[in-house]
Amino acid sequence: MSGYAYLAIRCDADGCYAETHTPGHVDTYSEVRRIRRESGWRTRRAPGRLLALCPDHATEASR
Repeated sequence: MSGYAYLAIRCDADGCYAETHTPGHVDTYSEVRRIRRESGWRTRRAPGRLLALCPDHATEASR
């Protein structure tokens, strides 16, 4: 028996429950970032951590 897990990512904006995931196996975080960018997700810096933001909140954060 074999299997693998896929990465699920939730939006870090307050009150947002949006979620995305990788469509299959990925070997590097660079691949995850590329997949997320293609669907509009962005990563923003916050004090002490990185935030994953869905397309709705990524545009708000860039203003």
